Amino acid sequence: MNFGDDPTLSQLLDRWVAARAPEWSPKTTIENQRQIRLKIVPRLGHRRLSKIRAVDIDAFYAELRRMVVRRAKRWRRHRCGGRTSSCTPRSSRP
Repeated sequence: MNFGDDPTLSQLLDRWVAARAPEWSPKTTIENQRQIRLKIVPRLGHRRLSKIRAVDIDAFYAELRRMVVRRAKRWRRHRCGGRTSSCTPRSSRP
């Protein structure tokens, strides 16, 4: 893949998805694109590959872990994941 002098991470990911998508199911392609669009591009997509350092990746992973923990806590509180006031708390399950 020829990206020119110094592509952004977003450009690299677009090329990667295009190259790999034929090997994936349509659902996998859509989900991978969604995860890239929602999680990676807003935080690192604008950065040039030459400017991304290990510390940037570490910070990104830490942010992802915090997101997962927040979701897990919310999910444990309510069977519905906290989306509606009519759900039953998980602790009342038999």
